[in-house]
Amino acid sequence: MKKNQKKSSYELMTLDDAAAVRERLDRNRLTQKWLIFRLDREWGISVKKSQLSEILDGKRALGPKTQKLIWCSLRVIDEYERFYGGR
Repeated sequence: MKKNQKKSSYELMTLDDAAAVRERLDRNRLTQKWLIFRLDREWGISVKKSQLSEILDGKRALGPKTQKLIWCSLRVIDEYERFYGGR
């Protein structure tokens, strides 16, 4: 990345953000299966349940694809909470 080039939003994702995805899924009583379906439908992101679980548990390295998945997951949950008045 060039010195003055700004990072995209998803490149700023951390393990804390991955933990936030898991916490918000639990709080809203949503399943990883639901999230996987929404990621595929809304963002065209295909991920296996085992991969998503490793990411949300912080067991997978934070590369660009992982960071993008976390960012998109947060957007999906944001949309759910706006529409259904999250918990």
